[in-house]
Amino acid sequence: ARNDVQQIVAAIKAYQLEYGKLPTTKVSADNSAEAADGWFDSNAKDVIKVLVGADTTLNPRGMVFLEPKVARSKKGGIDMSDYTFYDPWGFPYRIKLDTSYDNRLEYYGPDNKENIFGSAAAISAGPNGALDDPYLSGSDEIVSFK
Repeated sequence: ARNDVQQIVAAIKAYQLEYGKLPTTKVSADNSAEAADGWFDSNAKDVIKVLVGADTTLNPRGMVFLEPKVARSKKGGIDMSDYTFYDPWGFPYRIKLDTSYDNRLEYYGPDNKENIFGSAAAISAGPNGALDDPYLSGSDEIVSFK
């Protein structure tokens, strides 16, 4: 899962380098709108679809930026029927994008401070499947940003 979240972010950055934008049509006017988006659950599969080269609207050259293995039982791989990318515990990876393009992701951690600086982040909810604060002691989330 740790490798997967790193690969997702690397693929998003490669896409951004190639096309000059993030693999989404969503744009936030300001950081508060971006903060309200939370982690992209349903949109994560749309981003993955772009990164594997299947969405030729946002990826007109059909370039493959991400090559996850195909899931056999919705555990640890991509379901090609809907492009959901599952972690080893069978939960979809979640993605957050800097749709305000200010190189700051609106995620608040310890002491309610912004703590992700970059264009993208990915997270696995871990074995328990629940999103908690990944900075809390005992948290089982696997994240790309820590």
